[in-house]
Amino acid sequence: ALLPAAVLHANAAAGELFGRDAGALKGSGAASLFAAQQVERFPVLMSEVLVSGHYEGTLECLTADGHTLAGEARIGYLALQGQMVILVVIDQAGLLPSAQPAGERERSLGAIETATAPAPGAGRTVLSRHPLFRELHRGELGALERAARLVRLRKGQVLFQRGDEAVGLYLVVSGQLALTVSNSRGAEKVLAIVERQQVFGELEVLTRRPYQMFAQSLAATVLLMIPAAALHKLQATSLAFAGAALAHLGTRLHRIIGEVEALTLHTAMERIIDHLLEHAVVNAHGVTEATLPAQKQVIASYLNISPPTLSRAFQQLCDDGLITVSRRYVTIPDPARLLRFRQQDGTA
Repeated sequence: ALLPAAVLHANAAAGELFGRDAGALKGSGAASLFAAQQVERFPVLMSEVLVSGHYEGTLECLTADGHTLAGEARIGYLALQGQMVILVVIDQAGLLPSAQPAGERERSLGAIETATAPAPGAGRTVLSRHPLFRELHRGELGALERAARLVRLRKGQVLFQRGDEAVGLYLVVSGQLALTVSNSRGAEKVLAIVERQQVFGELEVLTRRPYQMFAQSLAATVLLMIPAAALHKLQATSLAFAGAALAHLGTRLHRIIGEVEALTLHTAMERIIDHLLEHAVVNAHGVTEATLPAQKQVIASYLNISPPTLSRAFQQLCDDGLITVSRRYVTIPDPARLLRFRQQDGTA
């Protein structure tokens, strides 16, 4: 489930911290080792581990006598005998009781952070870094983190259908999805290809309307789901969230206007070149390269062209020496030349 389950191994220091023999910790679950609110935050922490490779921040540990100790920790993961294993390293020297008066505890945690010199951005997560949530107060963000849940999808699995009740907002941790509409004749149009660290479903949640499209995974995918109830509460009480949501929806509107312009005023070749340049980055060897975000038939639907048209355009660009294609990787030897070709409407 991508969450801490039973302990496989603990060293002597862990046994000392939790007040038990290290061997006796084997098989213990997260609920017996960490405070209840800490356990509720693990979906968000593990999302950060999957995105960044590790999480660094404060963990609240539960000792055998029922006391809670807060200290800096690092969570990572590794493969052990073909199994994904979660590794938790706790800074035992900096542990402090978490049941202190609020002001005193904040000062104590500040002292821990200074003493242990955490890396820049320690305690930040995929949720707290997203523009919708990064300006929230600590209590507001904590409530969202405790409500969040992980969702795993196999390739081709449908997450929701058009007309379903909007149960939450989704943030992509890994993998990708297509947001698609269809008509009664079975024709489909891909509206968006959603990738890592992007959100979807927020419009329906914030407007309290059913989902307007269906969402289907294009690969094995992990999502972080924020329930609608938690977002509705935040929407009613947080000026910071209201401002961020307005800015986010405004950005989304501008993107939709750009897409409508492209679909109605740009040629197929122009749309294809724009799509390549949008996904292009300069790799470590100084070469401009674009990774196609999905299979060609999905990209063709998104660009509102047929798959054969996309294939012919790619072939023309290859024949003219403007790109080279290797599976999902498109190399662009001279981006400026490709842009000039686009500006001449692909007729040069």
